Amino acid sequence: MAPDVQPSVGFADTSSWDEIPVPYSWECAGYGQAIYTNFVYPFKCDPPAIPSGCNHVGCYQTPLSVPADWDQRRIFLSFEGVSAAFHCWIDGQFVGYSQDSFLPAEFDITRFVRLGAQHTLSVRVYRYCDGSYLESQDMWWLSGIQRDVMLYSKPEAAHVWDYKVVTEVTCGEVPEAAVSVQVQLQSFSAAGGEQLSKKKTHVKATLLGPHALEPGDTAAVPPEGCAVAFKDVELPLVQLSEALYAQPGSKAGPASMWVGELKQTLKGVKTWTADTPWLYTLVLVVEGEGGKIEDAEVCRVGMRTVAITGGELKVNGEVIEVRGVNRHEFDDTTGKYCDRETMVRDITLMKQLNFNAVRASHYPNRSLWYDLCSAYGLWVVDEANIETHGLVAFKPEDLLAVDPSWRRTFLDRMTRMVLRDRNHACIIIWSLGNESSYGPNIEALADWTRLVDPTRPLQYESGGGAS
Repeated sequence: MAPDVQPSVGFADTSSWDEIPVPYSWECAGYGQAIYTNFVYPFKCDPPAIPSGCNHVGCYQTPLSVPADWDQRRIFLSFEGVSAAFHCWIDGQFVGYSQDSFLPAEFDITRFVRLGAQHTLSVRVYRYCDGSYLESQDMWWLSGIQRDVMLYSKPEAAHVWDYKVVTEVTCGEVPEAAVSVQVQLQSFSAAGGEQLSKKKTHVKATLLGPHALEPGDTAAVPPEGCAVAFKDVELPLVQLSEALYAQPGSKAGPASMWVGELKQTLKGVKTWTADTPWLYTLVLVVEGEGGKIEDAEVCRVGMRTVAITGGELKVNGEVIEVRGVNRHEFDDTTGKYCDRETMVRDITLMKQLNFNAVRASHYPNRSLWYDLCSAYGLWVVDEANIETHGLVAFKPEDLLAVDPSWRRTFLDRMTRMVLRDRNHACIIIWSLGNESSYGPNIEALADWTRLVDPTRPLQYESGGGAS
């Protein structure tokens, strides 16, 4: 039986507990039994119920401290991936719950912490949950905190909340690209909202490049003296409805949300392909009064356009030949956690064997994986963490695909993947999941994705009779 969480303390007595590396699959550290299954669920199939007798629980506890200079900032706790579900507490105060083994869970913990103080972070992880019915992939079933856990902060005043980069390439004697950058700014403070209203806050964009990996490099970063495609271009800002972005339980009241958009046409660009992975670096800066930098975000941009025309898959107007492999995130020592060295080794091996594409089978990978694929040059199919293949052994295969009570769960996994990954040049196709039959819930994924990102084709292999 899992220990209880005590107010102000967390798990009360951990003196006899073992230490475990994080991230790590706990079965690889000697706790519990790793299970391999092709598609049959490793528990009685009766969605959404999970038998308690086989549902192992792992409890983690660690000190947590927040830098003393994070005053006037919102503080977020991010779990990059936990299998399969978890509750977390800070000093015995309940922070939140999340499920989905392969997408981040983030919590605003500002009200739970004091600057410069030491706190206790407690996490209770469950091997299975009702979401496990959507994770019936052909793989090793492993458990625990399997990706990085980190703290980060954003200003209470205006900061970059989200951004989207779209490129449209026109190939000719001199290739050119139409670059569109859309930025969402948010402010949690009244003063920050006022600064935005009075146009005393500005967002500026700079695009550096092109640049590419050189022999011996490990990251495609702009070298000193790198060319500048455009610099300090200001984005005009328009306010969105505050009511749409009210933060439940927030003492600061409704957040102020603004959006800005920039469009630039660049001539003579170096285009991105798996064979020529030229990248640019976009720098977004939020400036307050007097030009003081309040916030910044950076991302790599590849100039490329994907389309299917005449029954052929084309990138930048040229037909491409896809020579791809499926890849699971797996390490024989750490389980589902793969570090940078492991990823680079996988990419190097693929390139040596003349593969040029990889499918993230069958779930979203770590964000770092897509950074590396963009830098080294691999076409990527990014796949939602949705597979219900195990139903075919005991239930109608379309049981969950047609059930409206599961639609939001299906959509949550697709929408969060697209919004997290849409700026990666290497991703040329979205996959709606794998072997989950067909029905209105699958159609909803396709409809939403086509609406939000019409720049990439979709694929889906439903499996079974429904295919």
